[in-house]
Amino acid sequence: MKPLPPSFFNLFDYSDESDLQKEGFAQAVIDYTQHPYIIFGTFLRSVENFYIVCERYRNSYGDKFERIEQQLKHTYFDRLYRFLDRFDENKLEHILEARQFDDSEIAFAVDSLLEFYEEIEDYEKCARLWKILKLTLGEKVGS
Repeated sequence: MKPLPPSFFNLFDYSDESDLQKEGFAQAVIDYTQHPYIIFGTFLRSVENFYIVCERYRNSYGDKFERIEQQLKHTYFDRLYRFLDRFDENKLEHILEARQFDDSEIAFAVDSLLEFYEEIEDYEKCARLWKILKLTLGEKVGS
């Protein structure tokens, strides 16, 4: 058996410091935050977190929280929708990355925003959310 060349073992050497020096720290962070999987995953978790926080505040503050809940929801969902501007549902790469998440997670998050925007009659946002839902869940929606 021939001995393996020493360069073969360099393939498994990973050093954050040397790799970041090659790319640059700022560029590595930007690339990471622009990845469609990270963008869509953050969107999904943010919707879930909103309802968790609401439940905690509802338990703690009761009627006081219920008076501001709709305004809070409007502000939060508008910002969350703007976050989706970095997710391009027209690119196959973005859709394939989004499809890696569980269907129930996708349905819950997108349906939550869809219901809210239907309620306030912002149909332009509804159309985009429906498109995202249809593309990420494929044949399961509208069949």
